[in-house]
Amino acid sequence: MSKTIHARLVALRSDGPPPVELTERENVLGRATTQPTAGVTHPIATDDRSMSRTHAAVEVITQGPHRPKRFLLKNIHDRNVLWLWEPQLTKLRIDPGDVVYLTHGQRVTLGRMEFEFKVPARSLKTKRV
Repeated sequence: MSKTIHARLVALRSDGPPPVELTERENVLGRATTQPTAGVTHPIATDDRSMSRTHAAVEVITQGPHRPKRFLLKNIHDRNVLWLWEPQLTKLRIDPGDVVYLTHGQRVTLGRMEFEFKVPARSLKTKRV
């Protein structure tokens, strides 16, 4: 059974990893290693040691069948920084334990790798009954 993709984190560098596809519930992001890291659902292929093996999580929240999904970004590592770039190019540091809502078009920096958060149009719209 295939999972429904609700959003993507797309690397902004052309030589970056493939898009990270975010599905239901919590999506744990981190640097890929030769040994699987417990709890990481989306290992990112990079040599960037400033990205933790368990760096951040994006939780997909379903509010009901006729309401758009919401996306929570969390820093789950205590040493490496997570950055969120607002559309006005304001840089916001996300510290361990912090939780923020992500919106379409925002940029997220994990280690030295920058991603754009993209939500398909179908996930942004509400359904009319």
